[in-house]
Amino acid sequence: MGHYKRSLQQEKILLGMGKVYEKLIEFKRNIKGELVLLKDQQIIRIKP
Repeated sequence: MGHYKRSLQQEKILLGMGKVYEKLIEFKRNIKGELVLLKDQQIIRIKP
């Protein structure tokens, strides 16, 4: 496969998505809630 260079806007979006994910995990830990993910067409519940 060839190399693909991401634009500056794409890099910013990915960086922001990473920060949102970290805040979501922190929020779920604070309220002691489950984190629900979809992996390989199955719903997975994780207690952080």
